[in-house]
Amino acid sequence: MFNLYKIEMKKIFKSKGFVYGFLCILLVVLILGILMKSFLPDNPGENWESQLKIEQKEEGNNPQDETQGIYFSDQVKHKDVYLEKGINPYEWNSWRFSNSLSQNGMDILISIVVIIIASSLITSEYHQNTMKNLVATPNRRRDIIISKFLGALTVVFILSVFYYIITIIVGSLFFGVGSPNYQLITQNSEGYFDTISVLSSSMLILLLRMIVVIFVAVFTFTISLIAKNQALAVGLGTLFLFAGSMIGGLKILNDLAWYKLTPFPHMNLVNYVNAEVGQSIEGLALPYSLLIISVYFIFFLSVTIIKFNKEDIL
Repeated sequence: MFNLYKIEMKKIFKSKGFVYGFLCILLVVLILGILMKSFLPDNPGENWESQLKIEQKEEGNNPQDETQGIYFSDQVKHKDVYLEKGINPYEWNSWRFSNSLSQNGMDILISIVVIIIASSLITSEYHQNTMKNLVATPNRRRDIIISKFLGALTVVFILSVFYYIITIIVGSLFFGVGSPNYQLITQNSEGYFDTISVLSSSMLILLLRMIVVIFVAVFTFTISLIAKNQALAVGLGTLFLFAGSMIGGLKILNDLAWYKLTPFPHMNLVNYVNAEVGQSIEGLALPYSLLIISVYFIFFLSVTIIKFNKEDIL
């Protein structure tokens, strides 16, 4: 199976989608770096407390709306918490820039690139009439499918690492390298505030995002085999991805017990470590969401293997 995996990786590395994916991520991160540099206020340095108190006083009885998901606003949220913990909210560096993009879901670019690549791994074989040649080899069909899916997982890992590294590099160009131990203010689902180093936060968010990307990849992979149409697989995979973001935590669905068994309320795992990153269904916990995702992951992959084993290709 390792030889099959190597062949798949060679195909992926030669594909235009893989190359364009890197360029797209680089371009978007650069644009966001430029926008944030021009948008964010200057760091007042040692006078940050005075500046924050002035802003707090100006707000007075007209506090600003707390907009979910906005972490690079020119208005500092939770001013009293920053003052209490003695953290300068105006200080930005490469680590915080990277963390901010990830928290706001900018790594959705990775998901879209993975959807395109995962959908092509099977459909391209059918369209080029090379699937018969693969099946005719001594390799088991299960190994063929698994090697292709391992290729998709490798793409997730490579793009995630590239995304993280490029955000650090771009962030250092606009904001300086800074310290990875800078403390961030986070709010859990119960409304309590806590601090976490920007490096720890970045690693945790990257891991949680990767889990969801892999989940979306296996769904797209399954659809591509069933439909044998890349456009349809890309469309449904993208819809599946955005459905989790748009309807995942709708309050009107809170009382529907069956809804908690669907994958959609479990596709924003970052919400469990920072409640301000979108909405979540009340009563859910990270272990339960991971369990639901694991069950669906096994189901989709099993359907793909079984369907491919029974398919009349020759």
